[in-house]
Amino acid sequence: MAYCGKCGNQMPDGDLFCSKCGAKIGGSAAVPAASNQEKGYSVILTSVPDDKKAKVIQVLRVSAGCGTVDAKNMINTVPSTVKSNLSKNSADALAAELTAAGAEASSTA
Repeated sequence: MAYCGKCGNQMPDGDLFCSKCGAKIGGSAAVPAASNQEKGYSVILTSVPDDKKAKVIQVLRVSAGCGTVDAKNMINTVPSTVKSNLSKNSADALAAELTAAGAEASSTA
């Protein structure tokens, strides 16, 4: 198994494109599973501006697998842990998606 170097999605060996984000896999884009097995990273949501809440809820639902009610609760009780026990690549990718949506988020060990 390998992981997408862009979003951290786990993929079967031999895939040419990531099934989650569509990134082309090959060379340095795929991260071998052995280098991504260490778990223990968390994604912390620290701030969400009012005008970005809808977009952040969408990211929480799609990328973090949260329901709408859970996503709203996370936003209304920041700082909050979005997900824990992730690999570094997965935690960094989720934090980057939340940041791109307008939230302040970080991955921590």
